[in-house]
Amino acid sequence: MISIGATDWENCRGKIIDGRFRLEQFLAEGGFGAVYRGSHLAYGTVMRPVAIKISKNAMSEEEARVAFCDALLTARLVESSKDPEVTRLFVAVYDAGRCPPGGLFAGHPYMVMELVEGETLRSAQRSRPFPLTRAMASFEPLLRAVAFMHQPVERSDGTRQPIIHRDIKPDNILVCRDESGSPQVKLADFGCAIEIDTLLGWTQSGGDLAYLAPESFSDEVNSPQSDVYMLALVFYEMIAGRNPFAEVGRHLRGDSEANRLELRRLHLASRLSERFPCLDSHEELRCRPELAEVIRSALRADAHSRPFRSAGEFHQAWSEAQGGAAPAEQRPWEIASRLAAEADQCYRMADAIRGDQLLNQALELNRQVDSIPDHLMAGAVYLLAVKRRIAEDKLDEAGLLANEGYSRRRCRSTILAMAAYCTTRNPRLARDFEEEARVCGDPS
Repeated sequence: MISIGATDWENCRGKIIDGRFRLEQFLAEGGFGAVYRGSHLAYGTVMRPVAIKISKNAMSEEEARVAFCDALLTARLVESSKDPEVTRLFVAVYDAGRCPPGGLFAGHPYMVMELVEGETLRSAQRSRPFPLTRAMASFEPLLRAVAFMHQPVERSDGTRQPIIHRDIKPDNILVCRDESGSPQVKLADFGCAIEIDTLLGWTQSGGDLAYLAPESFSDEVNSPQSDVYMLALVFYEMIAGRNPFAEVGRHLRGDSEANRLELRRLHLASRLSERFPCLDSHEELRCRPELAEVIRSALRADAHSRPFRSAGEFHQAWSEAQGGAAPAEQRPWEIASRLAAEADQCYRMADAIRGDQLLNQALELNRQVDSIPDHLMAGAVYLLAVKRRIAEDKLDEAGLLANEGYSRRRCRSTILAMAAYCTTRNPRLARDFEEEARVCGDPS
């Protein structure tokens, strides 16, 4: 696969791709590729100024179709929308193609978009906090744009699925002015099928990594909940003036596999330990605790603990919070489950120290029967604890934990904990427990 380096991007001024689009100014590089200011040509005549996004990798026709499928689907839905407010939320897409063989960027797919005269949200902020009113005014259209993307859309295979942005960050949010001169926010780079490995790849600034959700590092997952996390992080940066993860891993140099793994481990650890203090200390936000709680909920490290499954639900909660309604706080058994899920993320990233800390917190909370009665006990905590003890060859402790969980609540997780322990001592009994778990009516 041919890949273009940063220096190559900047040496293309005046060049023409696919016989129709002239590159005039290199603007920026992101996870997917580079963006140029350019012109749409027809027989040498400039038809209109455009922005041109070119993939950094050459692709086959099928790969290009997959890469741009969601972006073009979003563009089509936006264009066909009867709501003019929706159209204003997105950068318009005019064309897409693949650079022909023998020419510049041969085999690289490209997309031609509206040239927005303005600046990115990052440039507008200039590393300074926004007043709360401005942050809220900028955040509202961003929420509506991603909520529009997250509506289930019918695919070519007949299924209905949301479109995921995957790369929400200030660089992909444009700030301009409408016809009346009022500030306007537009979402760019929507729906490009950027592989997780590409997003986790190395850039000079490391900036892309600073906005990814924790599950992107631990499980290589992008989902609507991941978009929710990134949205909340953009809002946090607007009121705090900085992204708390911007400097994570900056000391690492080189593209070795060991460095990549360490970078992912560091980013996950930073997500799990960050408490987002500005949500408590911000002078204006102190008077709006409901808004702060909505953002805090969207920034939970465990994706399944975020109460919003999509940007649409996030937007609804945000709107309700402006009227004074805050989302319900997590209950003790939900907190125990969340801590166990975060511990599991740490173990998968080989961060056993942090994982053990979180798991011990989850176990301690889970054992507080005054707060967590047996029928609400988080079985996943016992399952993870048993697996951890087995991995450490502490089989007696594993057996005690398995029996403790099983005696408190016979749910799928505690039955599987018994199966895991019995696998080390009595495989036949383990199979019986596995069958019990399969037919268990309590799926927790």
